Amino acid sequence: MKKTALVLLFAVSLMFTAIPALAAEVEALVEDEIESRGGFLATTYQVFDSETQSVLKSAPMSKRSAAVTKRTERTDPYAKYGCTYYYSLMTAEEQAFYDRLYETCLAVMTGTETYYDDIPSVYEDSLTTSEGFRVIDFFLVSEPQFYYLSNSVGVGNDVYYDISIWQQFWAGEARAAATKAFFDQAE
Repeated sequence: MKKTALVLLFAVSLMFTAIPALAAEVEALVEDEIESRGGFLATTYQVFDSETQSVLKSAPMSKRSAAVTKRTERTDPYAKYGCTYYYSLMTAEEQAFYDRLYETCLAVMTGTETYYDDIPSVYEDSLTTSEGFRVIDFFLVSEPQFYYLSNSVGVGNDVYYDISIWQQFWAGEARAAATKAFFDQAE
């Protein structure tokens, strides 16, 4: 028993002396990597196999776009409630998809048509499915004015993206009344 306790004590003391050195080494490597990239550390997007928990695909996130950000040029009265941070980090193709999502969701919000389950499908064939889902994730986080959207997203034929609508907002009249109440409160 004393030997086990002594070995355990030795292992713990060795671990506590090794961890700070290892942490300092990792920190130095990260700082070197950031410096070599001009002050930015690229974020990696990974696709995992859910059964084996292994990485199937690993790639850097999309580079920042130097294009004019159309999202910031919107004049509709609801645009001021959104955020442009993620939009500014997207490629031109991702921004174009985001803009089509925005236009579709704006038409749904300001219209009185009844939609069952989803917004009208938004077509996108220049992005991979995982890139399309990432744009939708950023869209849902950045555009709270589209309160009626749920976080359930689907894709058909790898090019038609759908975002579900909460059931209580399927009917156009109910959505119009909620939109008025929502923005009357916000103003």
